[in-house]
Amino acid sequence: MKRVWWLIGLLSATAAASYLCRVNLSVTGTLLHERIRFSQVVMGGRSALSCWDMRLFQVPAGMLADRFGARRVLIFAALWWWREPCSWRA
Repeated sequence: MKRVWWLIGLLSATAAASYLCRVNLSVTGTLLHERIRFSQVVMGGRSALSCWDMRLFQVPAGMLADRFGARRVLIFAALWWWREPCSWRA
């Protein structure tokens, strides 16, 4: 039973960190507009891209989880995510 709660904790932490990385762009939008001169159209496009990546990878991730097991896929995804640069860790 402890393994189930560990997995739920890992899923929750991954979802929270992913959410923070996506929301970070909307929070810093005014600074990007001032410093880099991004228009609101460009900011909207960047926000939309953060939604599309989730839509595109949901089905392949589910297929990988069915084939290799959810635990392995989630651990791999968490380690891969941690390797990627994220602005709050910089």
